[in-house]
Amino acid sequence: MQDNVIFFSTKNKHYKPSADESISEEVHQLISRFQDPDLPMKVREEIFNKIIHFTGELVGHKSD
Repeated sequence: MQDNVIFFSTKNKHYKPSADESISEEVHQLISRFQDPDLPMKVREEIFNKIIHFTGELVGHKSD
């Protein structure tokens, strides 16, 4: 599996987003997808569960 790491170069230093920043971005993308009115109910439920899971990770709770 390939790591999808984004580096931002600032004054010859690389910036790697923190785990929380990466999770926040993932939640943001999932919420955007969730808002699609043409999304099938099954996919909507899967996205909703992922949002709950990642939100739990951000606040330090396990949601399994």
